[in-house]
Amino acid sequence: MRWTRRVSDADVVEGVRRFERNRRTIAAFLVGTGLLVVTGAVVVGLWFHRGWKSAEIAPSVDDMTFFIGLTLGSTLSGSLVAGSHCVGHGIGMMIWRDRRNELLLSLWPSHDLKGKR
Repeated sequence: MRWTRRVSDADVVEGVRRFERNRRTIAAFLVGTGLLVVTGAVVVGLWFHRGWKSAEIAPSVDDMTFFIGLTLGSTLSGSLVAGSHCVGHGIGMMIWRDRRNELLLSLWPSHDLKGKR
């Protein structure tokens, strides 16, 4: 059994067509996921801050306060970075088109792919 196979031009074009068909769906998924992550991080941060200010969590324990702040702060900042990255990447996929892919798909006739598999 061969682990590698030769990739034909038709395989490459079919992969580009599949990507172009799914591009908007993937971009919408990334934007939605990113917005959910960022919104969740902001809500958790605000909830924790409100609970801290209303003295539900006793701020008198210094070591525990530092540990909770460090853990929660790094988690929220990581969530904000990951969520904003997802949103930015999704918006970029929606807005910008790859000229090379468009040129390839416009020059390669689709009837060539049907018979060659």
